[in-house]
Amino acid sequence: MSVGGFDATTGGGNLVAQVGALSLDGEARLNAEVLPSATITNGANIILNVTNDLTNNSTTDLSRFRVTNEGHIGTGGNILVSIGGDYTSGDVEASIDNSNGGHIGTGANIILSTGGDLSANSLFVFLNNRNDGMIDSGGNVNVAIGGNLTTAGDVTIGTSARYDGSGGGTIGSDALVGLTANSVSAGGFFQSFISTNAGGSIAGNAQNVVAVSGDLSANGGILIATYDTGFLSVNPTTFIAGGTIGGNASVLLTAQDILTTSTASGTPGLDIMALEASIYTNGSGSIGGNADVVVQAQQNISAPGSSFFTVANGNFQGFGGGTIGGDALIDVGAVNFSTGPLSDDIYNYLGGRIGNNASINLALSGALSVQGDTLFRILNYGNSDGLEGGQIGENATISVAAASIQAASLLAEINNSQGGQIGGSASINVFASGAVVVTNDATFRIDGSDGATSAAVNFNGGNYNVGGTFLGFIDGNGTFTLNNATIAADTVKVGLFGSNGTLRIGGGNISANTLLHLYAPSSSGSGGIIDFVSNVTLNSSATAAVIAANTVTIENGVVVTIGASTSANVYTNVPNYSARSGGNNKTSGTFVGAVTTQPLGGQPPFDSPSTRVATRSTRTSAPVIHVTDSSQLSSLLDNATPGPNGKVRVSPVTRNRNAPVQGSTRAMAAELHRSVAAKARSGVLASRLQ
Repeated sequence: MSVGGFDATTGGGNLVAQVGALSLDGEARLNAEVLPSATITNGANIILNVTNDLTNNSTTDLSRFRVTNEGHIGTGGNILVSIGGDYTSGDVEASIDNSNGGHIGTGANIILSTGGDLSANSLFVFLNNRNDGMIDSGGNVNVAIGGNLTTAGDVTIGTSARYDGSGGGTIGSDALVGLTANSVSAGGFFQSFISTNAGGSIAGNAQNVVAVSGDLSANGGILIATYDTGFLSVNPTTFIAGGTIGGNASVLLTAQDILTTSTASGTPGLDIMALEASIYTNGSGSIGGNADVVVQAQQNISAPGSSFFTVANGNFQGFGGGTIGGDALIDVGAVNFSTGPLSDDIYNYLGGRIGNNASINLALSGALSVQGDTLFRILNYGNSDGLEGGQIGENATISVAAASIQAASLLAEINNSQGGQIGGSASINVFASGAVVVTNDATFRIDGSDGATSAAVNFNGGNYNVGGTFLGFIDGNGTFTLNNATIAADTVKVGLFGSNGTLRIGGGNISANTLLHLYAPSSSGSGGIIDFVSNVTLNSSATAAVIAANTVTIENGVVVTIGASTSANVYTNVPNYSARSGGNNKTSGTFVGAVTTQPLGGQPPFDSPSTRVATRSTRTSAPVIHVTDSSQLSSLLDNATPGPNGKVRVSPVTRNRNAPVQGSTRAMAAELHRSVAAKARSGVLASRLQ
């Protein structure tokens, strides 16, 4: 069948077309419209079934399928487009508008499927259920391409039930936004989203799934996200609390390769990134079950701009923390991952609630290459202004595994300070089989460890070459394990400061140009312990290495070698090693090299700035804090915490952000989510739809 174009509208009946093949040379529009106060028992469906190919030879005209409901549909309001072969067109749109109080009992589904390829200028598939729209059962958006999906411009697939003037929309069942294809190639921006922002509701599960068996590539960037936040309405300016997802919220992105040429960067959560997969519940949003963000590439992930993965459940600007009844998970896997700045974060600070586990997993069988800062963070803190910390019901875990890592800086942090509560363990695990090269600082820290049942930082293997400071830190009780890790840095500092802190060193080589401090100095309770469990070599070129702990143990048969150009001062009350090295002879373990043993208490401060030798430093440049007025200085000090030596410490996160943006509540910049800030961006459809 060949026609120039067609335009058909039904006022409530079904619009059905079934042909063997269809060739067009103009605009095609199929519409179903239900007017206000109208009631349709069963109907308002658009059904197009083409057995073979559908071709629109006009590349400038639109192919549109649209249902508009301002009344009541008992059953129907669906768009069902099935093409047995290839679908070729200009712009393709399939949309349902059930906003402004529309009600559909069962239906409101969009299913667009092809047996072959879909080639178009752009693809827009959208369910608008905002502004008191109601769907009792249905509300699924599913694009199933049997072949390849190719667009010159953008791909937009989504569902929105957000507040838009009078109230949020509701879906009384599960809601799916899904895309499957052999491959996806978008010349513009690719996005898939679900939104219940500001009072929207999905009673069941909210599943946002993009599953591509081949490559997914988008020149303009990739965004896969579920939004359940609150935001500020305009005229009048009023905060509207986040939405509700009764079951699980899942964001799933899988492909052979995940690729974008976008160089987009900026503030995570506020600006469009080159690659983002996220769930937002900050601003009093609620998810009854799990919040899972899963990104898996069978081969490689490549994004020259910023990559951002988050479950954002914190208390943004005092608008209230979110609630997640089950787990919060970020799971990213590939062979190789190459990107600009990387942020991989779970935010639960200042009153957020996660019922079970909070987990960040990055698993690469090959290389992680980051042209910028690399952040892995679980933020669960409170503040000194009386805002309570976050609550995580079970474990908080960060696991990073790669054959090699290259980054400008590296931070793995669990911040549970100032009233944060973790019902299980807090742990950071780093597994590297090869080189870890960091231009500036590499930091691995747990703050507020006593607010968890246990705390641990574990290194297994790896050859760490750090241009600045290698810092390992647990502020209270816990265990820090270096297992066969070779570390070379300008400064190396590893310390635990609780009454039951253990630093366990098993093999490897630790070298510092300027400063080498290994500390577990508490003498209360069972006391801090440094335990050498297998042979290790320590080198400190500029100053004597310092080993300070209530108990220092070198296990039987173990040798701790102090480099030829190095001396070491050991400060301990219980020297469990050979008397030849100044110990109590309770083990046969020994130091080899220039070592003195002294009582604990005489050691220099952990930070020891006076012992630094600037000329030996390999750091390319020291961080600089630019303060232009007293409000910025006040904000920095609000975010500062005293270090082990009593000196004020400004956190690395604060140093790297504009202090006034964070404010006195220490709101992370990544929490400045676009729907909360209501920041419009031209050319990005998501800013108008989420």
